[in-house]
Amino acid sequence: MLVSFLNGFDMTIKERVLLEINKLPDEKLEELYGLLKSFEESDGKKSGESFMSKLRRIKIQGPPDFAENFDAYLNGEKSIE
Repeated sequence: MLVSFLNGFDMTIKERVLLEINKLPDEKLEELYGLLKSFEESDGKKSGESFMSKLRRIKIQGPPDFAENFDAYLNGEKSIE
């Protein structure tokens, strides 16, 4: 009942998050705490590496003509097997 009453007012994001946390069963709180801690720890870590540099590190395995015939592989005209 309190939730439906509060939904009629403008709530801050912190208030909305706390409201959702209060709905969780106790056994889910430890999992949520772990997610929050990992989010908090990763937030301050900037690698200094650009997005394009990260993309360049991606390695894709495929047939020799994969880049040339990407659309044919995508729509099923060619098969990787």
